[in-house]
Amino acid sequence: MSTIDNIYVKVYKDNIKIHVKDNGLNYIFERFYRVDKSRSKKTGGIGGGLTVVKSIVDLHNGNIEVKSKLNEGSEFIVTLPKLNL
Repeated sequence: MSTIDNIYVKVYKDNIKIHVKDNGLNYIFERFYRVDKSRSKKTGGIGGGLTVVKSIVDLHNGNIEVKSKLNEGSEFIVTLPKLNL
């Protein structure tokens, strides 16, 4: 199982970056993958969380990248363009 260790946001001139660090995940963008095989729709989740995140980021003309180290964890970086209002 994975836990989130750190979340922070950096604001730049043209974009915003959201950083989320965890302590380790496998198969992060695989649709319907569950880390805990005992979980089901009835016990919570369908394993589509990061697939949904990627779809939302894409719809906002953003980008999501992952930096990962085996047995250490991953950092997810979501970059979204700033709105010029």
